[in-house]
Amino acid sequence: MIKEFTEEQKFVINKAFNVQSLKINALAGTGKTTACFGLIDEALKRNYSTLYLVFNRSMKNEAKDLSKKYFIKSNNLKISTAHGLAYDMLAKIGYFKYRTINNLKALNLMESNITKDFDSALGIISVFNSFLWSEYLLDETEQFFEIISNDKDLYKIISDRKITPEHLNMIIRKIEYNQLPCGFDYYLKKCLTLLARGEIKLNYDMVIIDEAQDINLSIFSFAKHLCIRHLILFGDKHQAIYNFTGRVNLIDYLNNTEEAYLTVSFRLNEKVTKIANEILKLKGEKNLIKSKQINTPEKSKAIISRTNEELIKFYLNLPEELEKMVKFERKIEEILKLHFTLSCIIHQINPEILCHKYKIKKEKVLIEFVYHNLKNSSNTEFFGYLKNLLLYGKNFSQESDLITAYRLAQELSPDRILKIIDKYNSYKKENKELYMGTVHSCKGKEYKEVFLLKDLRLNKNYDQYHLNLLYTAVSRASEDCIFFKK
Repeated sequence: MIKEFTEEQKFVINKAFNVQSLKINALAGTGKTTACFGLIDEALKRNYSTLYLVFNRSMKNEAKDLSKKYFIKSNNLKISTAHGLAYDMLAKIGYFKYRTINNLKALNLMESNITKDFDSALGIISVFNSFLWSEYLLDETEQFFEIISNDKDLYKIISDRKITPEHLNMIIRKIEYNQLPCGFDYYLKKCLTLLARGEIKLNYDMVIIDEAQDINLSIFSFAKHLCIRHLILFGDKHQAIYNFTGRVNLIDYLNNTEEAYLTVSFRLNEKVTKIANEILKLKGEKNLIKSKQINTPEKSKAIISRTNEELIKFYLNLPEELEKMVKFERKIEEILKLHFTLSCIIHQINPEILCHKYKIKKEKVLIEFVYHNLKNSSNTEFFGYLKNLLLYGKNFSQESDLITAYRLAQELSPDRILKIIDKYNSYKKENKELYMGTVHSCKGKEYKEVFLLKDLRLNKNYDQYHLNLLYTAVSRASEDCIFFKK
């Protein structure tokens, strides 16, 4: 059981039971998790059925461990991801019997006669995914198309390829008849539709959404249909860095919802707090962080970049004694997967022969659907196809990230990339003291010192997204944050 709360945390916990919905903007290191579990504990004391919706499976496991640490045990508490809960609900009614769970590919649409053109198939899948991430139900494709003009990129895809609601309806019918695979976002939408139509029922007195700055509207609508009393959103609107796959910063999006702040940081010292607050001021934030440092992270040093290109280039220029100390926050195979795939296409190298040479499983380093779809395309088609492939494949956040990956793939041959992977994996795993990652892979992590690479520096063309990346990176540090000049 948690024994002590700050005044802000007490206010949040009490306020949650007096309003129908509440959004809590928890700034970096301000005890969001403590407040969240304090709220859960109080809800269970009131005999509330409580749903705690988390961002992904690793956060779900972490939350379950924390509930044991705080001695919170109750049949009234459900900790889950939205997709996990939707799957469980549909499985109970036998929805997945004989059904293939997988994301749609362009080839699926072409084989199903929805279209015979590869480029059109990519466009249809891109629009279909945007529909799945929206709040509209499976029988509301017409309504979805009515608001598409608000999204210039999506509207262009539809106009250029003459995509209509019937294309989406055909996909839905074929998924329902087991003629196309059922993707994760599809079965969430299916569950939402059944909930909204009253065909299945599940209710919670309190629904708590974590990481609410990075939730798509389909998940939010799903949570609303499960909630009968109090809907509570925890997040940090300044750490909204997943502005793809339909993610919406709900802390900003919900204008008419009551708001509370957590501003007292137990992790950041005065020096780091000052840097973080300067960024918040640039964003127009009036509620700034107040340092009350108590906690010190175990990890000592981290080097953080915006892009994988900058990260890998910096790593390759490290002296060997430092190189041996590096531990990437993602598996190096995942970091270089897109680069290796593009490099094989650009340099016209057979990936299977190379992978056999280095005794690396091909699926670990190659994005196969990208490779097979693009290896025979012309140079003029290549970049446009690649952008669309990665967009619907959810491996792509900003066009600049794609450009940098392409640039590095031109510089590094496939053989060189596999040598980098092989050498990194040959080093001993213990005594790793220097962590490296992009802002996305370091989000949620904590270090004593953080070194920021040059692609995170501010220039005169910075935007809100870059400020969010910078704030997120800076706030990983507890004691010092240093900007590399070169």
